[in-house]
Amino acid sequence: SKLFNLEVNLAAYDDKLYNTAKSAFVALGYLLEVNNETLKEKLAGEDFVAK
Repeated sequence: SKLFNLEVNLAAYDDKLYNTAKSAFVALGYLLEVNNETLKEKLAGEDFVAK
């Protein structure tokens, strides 16, 4: 049946999609971390005091 074939195809692509998504999240996490460090440096470099 078509539905069964679709499930088999999805299962075949599942690993590839998972790895792609994982890579994307790792890259996103890296970018967020870099941006966070940059933000910290900016705040530390300026006379920024939370009152």
